[in-house]
Amino acid sequence: MDKYQAKQRIDKLKTVIRHHRYLYHVLDKQEISDQALDSLKKELYDLEQKYPELITA
Repeated sequence: MDKYQAKQRIDKLKTVIRHHRYLYHVLDKQEISDQALDSLKKELYDLEQKYPELITA
């Protein structure tokens, strides 16, 4: 994965994670398991460790 692809994936992961956090914490709904959400967060963390210059917040 090159830097451009990593940026695209990071942006997508942030959007998906934000969506599921909103569902869980605001609407009290859950579309994916906690394990699946943890997996997405780990993937985001790993990409940010590999490309720290892409960390935005």
